[in-house]
Amino acid sequence: MFRRFLRRSRQQRGQSLVEFTLVVPLLLLSLVGISDLGRVMYYYVAISNASVEGSRQASNPLSTDTDIRNAVHDEASPLIEIAFGDIMITPTPIRTEGQPVSVTVVYRFAAVTPLVNRMWSGGSLNIQSSTTMMVQ
Repeated sequence: MFRRFLRRSRQQRGQSLVEFTLVVPLLLLSLVGISDLGRVMYYYVAISNASVEGSRQASNPLSTDTDIRNAVHDEASPLIEIAFGDIMITPTPIRTEGQPVSVTVVYRFAAVTPLVNRMWSGGSLNIQSSTTMMVQ
């Protein structure tokens, strides 16, 4: 009777090990995927704040496109690196009082999870935010 119990105990340990090796990769993939989702949300908030700051700068009729791009870059700089070519300002370059001005910021996000990267075309996701304000 005791031998049968020991044999069953070894079989259950082997079964537990197999189940563990099957479940752990799925759990790790889920965990990294959830962290990628959190990073996307974090970068979206940073991009949104940068576009708002750029629109605030653009609402000043004396500011140049370079001033606006610098304001966007400075707002997002400690968090993410935005290229000047990914900041669109309309209308440009002459802005008059009472005219709407829009600042659009685009960031290319690359996920840590390889499977998530494959879901997006080109291996990256474009996160975009646009803010419109009136020139004062």
